[in-house]
Amino acid sequence: TTWKVGLMYRPIEELLIRGTRSRDIRAPSLFELYNGGTAGTAVVVDPFLGNISYGGVKTASTGNPLLTPEFGDTYVIGATYRPNWLPGLNMAVDYWRIELDDAIASISNQSIIDDCY
Repeated sequence: TTWKVGLMYRPIEELLIRGTRSRDIRAPSLFELYNGGTAGTAVVVDPFLGNISYGGVKTASTGNPLLTPEFGDTYVIGATYRPNWLPGLNMAVDYWRIELDDAIASISNQSIIDDCY
């Protein structure tokens, strides 16, 4: 289930305070689930040997039918100030935080090498 709740409050004519909270979901795509396989080559930098670049490194990737949806919780709070004493001026400030669980992503060849280093 995905949902969103928002609230706006105007304590004075010039100031609007707003906030939202939502639960967001993204299901894996058909490609991410059932890709039969792709192969190619890449260039990688080897930090173990003084950052030497190697080209033509063979790569392969496939889909993963065991993937589950990713979930995100988003929090936003903000304010807009439009002063009557200065026509045409609008100011806005926003803060947001996004927490993501079970993210669906691919790891690059270089990231794998860097993490091992």
